[in-house]
Amino acid sequence: MTNTPARRSYRDLTPREYGGEEARKGFDFQDHVTAGYCLDMLLGGDLVEVWCETLDDVTLVHDRNGHETYEFVQAKSNDLGKHWSVTDLCRRKTVKVSGKIVHQPGTSILEKSLANDAGHEPCGFRVVTAGPVDKELALLSLPLDAPGRAAADPAYCSLQQRITAHVAGFTSTNGRDATFWMSNVVWQVMYSGDAVQDRNLLKLDRLLELRAVVLFPDQRAELYRQLVGKVYEAAKAPFDVNPLAKRLTRDACSQWLQEVVDRARFPGAAGKGMLLRQKLDLGGLGHYQVTAREQQMYYLMRRRNPGYLNTFDAPLAEAEAQRALTRLNVELDRGNLTEGPEFLAQCDDILQGIAQRLGEPGTGLPSYLTGFMYNLADRCVFRFRKAGP
Repeated sequence: MTNTPARRSYRDLTPREYGGEEARKGFDFQDHVTAGYCLDMLLGGDLVEVWCETLDDVTLVHDRNGHETYEFVQAKSNDLGKHWSVTDLCRRKTVKVSGKIVHQPGTSILEKSLANDAGHEPCGFRVVTAGPVDKELALLSLPLDAPGRAAADPAYCSLQQRITAHVAGFTSTNGRDATFWMSNVVWQVMYSGDAVQDRNLLKLDRLLELRAVVLFPDQRAELYRQLVGKVYEAAKAPFDVNPLAKRLTRDACSQWLQEVVDRARFPGAAGKGMLLRQKLDLGGLGHYQVTAREQQMYYLMRRRNPGYLNTFDAPLAEAEAQRALTRLNVELDRGNLTEGPEFLAQCDDILQGIAQRLGEPGTGLPSYLTGFMYNLADRCVFRFRKAGP
């Protein structure tokens, strides 16, 4: 009689595939989806950990009455130009063998998701797409206990027959097939990264309200960018070097959030200009500290003496500058710009262009806007490096 090996915990399993970390460049749809799960976790409920690029694109750990349940998330931003169908879900990769096209078992989206069923804890599945699903697959977007997902429902039976025919013969390590996957999957359509971001900002507002925290809109936007940056860095962290770096827990995220919020609300707590110096150091610009502080003081002096501002429209100039600087931070986060002196020079070029467009020569607007930039950094609203932990 052969003894069946004991199944291991999902905490002890290693990824079936590597390479997702190296392929990443800049924030994407998946990062915004993952940030949303982090906000859900901080808002309460049974979600206690969010894992980035480990066993699946995202792995959610739920604590349900003291027992861990794992949920494996596939995030797909692909623009198919049509609705997702059973064919798209079950399409296997092909290779040529002896001149013939062979479909490789285990390579479809469904099979890769089902393959995660390998641990001893209960598990479920989730597919998150930017594009919509067709009428047939829409059944999987219903809640798991919805009448339309009952095994006896004719439409559900038809869908099950089609799916199992496409992936016939494939089973998970635990010996379960596509019928198990169908009974435990939820399909979410989120449309686009921008749509996910808008939804996440509402979650962030609710979270800040629960914590009795009031931030300016620009501070809130920067806080969200830093959260997405934290997710991005966790996803990029190499699993074989430090697996724990890829796991975001509720307690750690809560502490991180409080620290970021405190820095934004009380920028002077560490001393005048301290945060500016830290931001410059992190961006590889530490040797510009003295000049930056002087330009910040010039800006603050003019800002506190309205009589000096009669020569140009200060609110308009600041709004234009902040919009441009925010865009530069976004491009930096996407990996399209390089940190260090080159980034600082690009910021200066943008600000000088705004000053030439909005101010007359001799008004001091170029220096004013440069000081404004450094003041934004001191308020944790602008960065000289990519967003991150």
